[in-house]
Amino acid sequence: MRALALRPFSLFAGLGLAACASAPLPPAASDPDPVPDAVAARGWLLPTGDATATRHSPLAQITPANVGRLEPVWRFATGAARGQEGGPLVVGSTMYLHTPFPNTVTALDLAERRVLWSYTPLQDPGVVSLMCCDVVSRGLAYGRGKVFLQQADATLLALDARTGVPLWRASNGDPRTGATATHAPQLFDRYVVTGTPAASTACAATSAPSTPTQATWPGAATASGRTPT
Repeated sequence: MRALALRPFSLFAGLGLAACASAPLPPAASDPDPVPDAVAARGWLLPTGDATATRHSPLAQITPANVGRLEPVWRFATGAARGQEGGPLVVGSTMYLHTPFPNTVTALDLAERRVLWSYTPLQDPGVVSLMCCDVVSRGLAYGRGKVFLQQADATLLALDARTGVPLWRASNGDPRTGATATHAPQLFDRYVVTGTPAASTACAATSAPSTPTQATWPGAATASGRTPT
Protein backbone atom coordinates (compact mmCIF):
# COMPACT_ATOMS: atom_id res chain seq x y z
CA MET A 1 0.00 0.00 0.00
CA ARG A 2 1.39 3.38 -0.98
CA ALA A 3 1.71 6.18 1.49
CA LEU A 4 0.28 8.53 0.53
CA ALA A 5 -32.55 10.42 -3.13
CA LEU A 6 -32.29 9.89 -6.42
CA ARG A 7 -32.82 13.47 -7.49
CA PRO A 8 -30.24 15.94 -8.77
CA PHE A 9 -28.54 17.22 -5.65
CA SER A 10 -28.78 20.93 -4.88
CA LEU A 11 -26.49 22.58 -2.37
CA PHE A 12 -27.98 25.44 -0.39
CA ALA A 13 -24.78 27.41 -0.23
CA GLY A 14 -26.07 30.23 1.94
CA LEU A 15 -28.63 30.69 4.68
CA GLY A 16 -29.87 34.09 5.77
CA LEU A 17 -32.07 35.41 8.55
CA ALA A 18 -35.59 36.17 7.34
CA ALA A 19 -37.20 39.79 7.89
CA CYS A 20 -6.97 4.99 -13.01
CA ALA A 21 -3.97 5.36 -11.13
CA SER A 22 -1.16 6.98 -13.04
CA ALA A 23 2.34 8.25 -12.43
CA PRO A 24 2.51 11.21 -10.05
CA LEU A 25 2.21 14.59 -11.73
CA PRO A 26 4.83 17.28 -11.11
CA PRO A 27 4.35 18.67 -7.58
CA ALA A 28 3.84 22.32 -6.80
CA ALA A 29 7.07 24.26 -6.33
CA SER A 30 6.36 24.72 -2.63
CA ASP A 31 3.58 24.46 -0.09
CA PRO A 32 1.76 27.68 0.79
CA ASP A 33 1.79 28.63 4.44
CA PRO A 34 -0.82 26.86 6.58
CA VAL A 35 -4.19 28.55 6.82
CA PRO A 36 -4.15 31.16 9.62
CA ASP A 37 -5.96 30.03 12.76
CA ALA A 38 -8.45 32.88 12.45
CA VAL A 39 -9.41 31.78 8.94
CA ALA A 40 -9.58 28.12 9.91
CA ALA A 41 -11.85 28.92 12.85
CA ARG A 42 -14.35 30.57 10.52
CA GLY A 43 -14.20 27.75 8.02
CA TRP A 44 -14.51 23.99 7.64
CA LEU A 45 -11.26 22.50 6.33
CA LEU A 46 -11.75 18.81 7.10
CA PRO A 47 -14.68 16.42 6.65
CA THR A 48 -15.30 16.36 10.40
CA GLY A 49 -14.39 19.99 11.02
CA ASP A 50 -11.04 19.43 12.71
CA ALA A 51 -8.40 16.80 13.35
CA THR A 52 -10.17 15.61 16.50
CA ALA A 53 -13.45 15.09 14.61
CA THR A 54 -15.54 17.25 16.93
CA ARG A 55 -17.87 18.34 14.09
CA HIS A 56 -18.20 21.59 16.03
CA SER A 57 -17.93 25.17 14.78
CA PRO A 58 -17.22 28.08 17.12
CA LEU A 59 -19.29 30.42 14.96
CA ALA A 60 -22.00 32.12 16.99
CA GLN A 61 -24.20 33.93 14.46
CA ILE A 62 -26.82 31.18 14.54
CA THR A 63 -28.42 30.86 17.97
CA PRO A 64 -31.47 29.13 19.49
CA ALA A 65 -33.19 32.50 19.24
CA ASN A 66 -32.80 32.97 15.48
CA VAL A 67 -32.36 29.49 14.03
CA GLY A 68 -36.08 29.29 13.25
CA ARG A 69 -35.78 32.28 10.93
CA LEU A 70 -33.13 30.83 8.62
CA GLU A 71 -34.10 30.60 4.97
CA PRO A 72 -32.29 29.74 1.71
CA VAL A 73 -30.45 32.65 0.07
CA TRP A 74 -29.10 30.88 -3.00
CA ARG A 75 -28.28 27.41 -4.18
CA PHE A 76 -25.99 25.54 -6.56
CA ALA A 77 -26.95 22.30 -8.31
CA THR A 78 -24.19 19.78 -8.96
CA GLY A 79 -26.28 17.81 -11.43
CA ALA A 80 -25.56 14.56 -9.59
CA ALA A 81 -28.42 12.08 -9.60
CA ARG A 82 -26.94 9.48 -7.24
CA GLY A 83 -26.42 9.44 -3.49
CA GLN A 84 -24.80 12.60 -2.08
CA GLU A 85 -22.88 12.08 1.15
CA GLY A 86 -20.41 14.29 2.97
CA GLY A 87 -20.55 18.04 3.35
CA PRO A 88 -18.60 20.79 1.58
CA LEU A 89 -15.44 22.46 2.84
CA VAL A 90 -15.15 26.21 3.43
CA VAL A 91 -11.76 27.93 3.36
CA GLY A 92 -11.94 31.70 3.60
CA SER A 93 -14.54 32.81 1.06
CA THR A 94 -14.25 29.64 -1.05
CA MET A 95 -16.46 26.56 -0.79
CA TYR A 96 -15.27 23.21 -2.16
CA LEU A 97 -17.86 20.55 -2.91
CA HIS A 98 -17.83 17.11 -4.43
CA THR A 99 -20.17 14.69 -6.16
CA PRO A 100 -20.62 10.93 -6.22
CA PHE A 101 -18.92 9.11 -9.13
CA PRO A 102 -17.31 10.51 -11.26
CA ASN A 103 -16.23 12.58 -8.22
CA THR A 104 -16.34 16.07 -9.69
CA VAL A 105 -14.82 18.75 -7.42
CA THR A 106 -16.08 22.33 -7.72
CA ALA A 107 -14.84 25.52 -6.08
CA LEU A 108 -17.37 28.30 -5.47
CA ASP A 109 -16.72 31.94 -4.63
CA LEU A 110 -19.19 32.57 -1.82
CA ALA A 111 -18.87 36.34 -2.02
CA GLU A 112 -19.63 36.56 -5.73
CA ARG A 113 -21.70 33.35 -5.92
CA ARG A 114 -19.89 31.99 -8.95
CA VAL A 115 -17.91 28.91 -9.96
CA LEU A 116 -14.15 29.40 -9.72
CA TRP A 117 -13.23 26.04 -11.21
CA SER A 118 -14.48 22.50 -11.63
CA TYR A 119 -12.50 19.30 -12.15
CA THR A 120 -13.68 15.78 -13.02
CA PRO A 121 -11.03 13.06 -12.72
CA LEU A 122 -10.77 10.46 -15.47
CA GLN A 123 -11.82 7.07 -14.10
CA ASP A 124 -12.80 3.75 -15.61
CA PRO A 125 -16.65 3.64 -15.48
CA GLY A 126 -16.33 -0.07 -14.77
CA VAL A 127 -15.54 0.79 -11.16
CA VAL A 128 -19.22 1.60 -10.63
CA SER A 129 -20.22 -2.07 -10.82
CA LEU A 130 -17.73 -2.91 -8.06
CA MET A 131 -19.08 -0.44 -5.50
CA CYS A 132 -21.29 -2.04 -2.88
CA CYS A 133 -23.36 0.85 -1.53
CA ASP A 134 -24.12 3.30 -4.33
CA VAL A 135 -21.35 5.44 -5.84
CA VAL A 136 -21.08 7.99 -3.06
CA SER A 137 -18.12 10.07 -1.96
CA ARG A 138 -17.97 11.12 1.67
CA GLY A 139 -16.01 14.28 1.25
CA LEU A 140 -12.80 16.20 0.68
CA ALA A 141 -9.97 17.49 2.83
CA TYR A 142 -7.96 20.71 2.64
CA GLY A 143 -4.35 21.34 3.61
CA ARG A 144 -1.49 23.61 2.59
CA GLY A 145 -3.13 24.98 -0.50
CA LYS A 146 -4.40 21.64 -1.75
CA VAL A 147 -7.79 19.95 -1.95
CA PHE A 148 -7.58 16.17 -1.50
CA LEU A 149 -10.04 13.77 -3.13
CA GLN A 150 -10.20 10.02 -2.65
CA GLN A 151 -11.50 8.83 -6.01
CA ALA A 152 -13.82 5.86 -6.39
CA ASP A 153 -11.06 3.91 -8.17
CA ALA A 154 -8.85 3.98 -5.03
CA THR A 155 -6.68 6.85 -6.29
CA LEU A 156 -5.77 9.73 -3.98
CA LEU A 157 -5.75 13.02 -5.90
CA ALA A 158 -4.29 16.39 -4.85
CA LEU A 159 -5.65 19.50 -6.58
CA ASP A 160 -4.35 23.05 -6.43
CA ALA A 161 -6.99 24.79 -4.30
CA ARG A 162 -6.71 28.04 -6.27
CA THR A 163 -6.89 26.63 -9.80
CA GLY A 164 -8.17 23.05 -9.61
CA VAL A 165 -5.09 21.83 -11.49
CA PRO A 166 -4.03 18.28 -10.51
CA LEU A 167 -0.71 18.32 -8.65
CA TRP A 168 -0.21 14.62 -7.99
CA ARG A 169 -2.04 11.35 -7.60
CA ALA A 170 -1.22 8.07 -5.88
CA SER A 171 -2.84 4.65 -6.17
CA ASN A 172 -4.15 2.97 -3.01
CA GLY A 173 -5.46 -0.15 -4.72
CA ASP A 174 -6.44 -1.78 -7.99
CA PRO A 175 -10.14 -1.83 -8.95
CA ARG A 176 -9.42 -4.94 -11.01
CA THR A 177 -8.95 -6.77 -7.72
CA GLY A 178 -12.10 -5.23 -6.20
CA ALA A 179 -10.54 -2.20 -4.51
CA THR A 180 -12.75 0.91 -4.46
CA ALA A 181 -13.08 3.84 -2.08
CA THR A 182 -15.85 6.16 -0.92
CA HIS A 183 -14.38 7.70 2.23
CA ALA A 184 -12.98 11.18 2.82
CA PRO A 185 -9.23 11.51 3.39
CA GLN A 186 -8.03 12.91 6.71
CA LEU A 187 -5.18 15.35 7.35
CA PHE A 188 -2.90 15.45 10.37
CA ASP A 189 -0.22 18.11 10.18
CA ARG A 190 1.62 17.34 6.93
CA TYR A 191 0.17 13.86 6.47
CA VAL A 192 -2.97 12.83 4.61
CA VAL A 193 -4.41 9.48 5.66
CA THR A 194 -6.40 7.40 3.24
CA GLY A 195 -6.81 3.82 2.04
CA THR A 196 -9.47 1.36 0.95
CA PRO A 197 -12.42 0.08 3.04
CA ALA A 198 -12.12 -3.12 5.01
CA ALA A 199 -14.96 -4.51 2.93
CA SER A 200 -12.68 -4.66 -0.09
CA THR A 201 -8.97 -4.63 0.67
CA ALA A 202 -8.39 -3.86 4.31
CA CYS A 203 -5.60 -1.37 4.60
CA ALA A 204 -4.78 2.26 5.15
CA ALA A 205 -1.75 4.35 4.35
CA THR A 206 -0.39 7.84 4.59
CA SER A 207 1.23 10.41 2.34
CA ALA A 208 2.65 13.90 2.71
CA PRO A 209 0.42 16.64 1.26
CA SER A 210 3.30 18.08 -0.76
CA THR A 211 4.17 15.02 -2.80
CA PRO A 212 3.30 11.32 -2.54
CA THR A 213 5.96 9.44 -0.60
CA GLN A 214 6.83 5.91 0.40
CA ALA A 215 4.66 4.17 2.97
CA THR A 216 5.05 5.65 6.42
CA TRP A 217 3.64 2.56 8.12
CA PRO A 218 6.34 -0.10 7.73
CA GLY A 219 6.02 -3.74 6.83
CA ALA A 220 2.60 -5.31 7.35
CA ALA A 221 1.33 -2.46 9.55
CA THR A 222 -1.07 -1.30 6.86
CA ALA A 223 -2.79 -4.67 6.91
CA SER A 224 -4.29 -3.89 10.31
CA GLY A 225 -5.35 -0.36 9.47
CA ARG A 226 -8.96 0.45 8.71
CA THR A 227 -10.27 3.58 7.05
CA PRO A 228 -13.49 4.92 8.56
CA THR A 229 -16.43 5.81 6.39
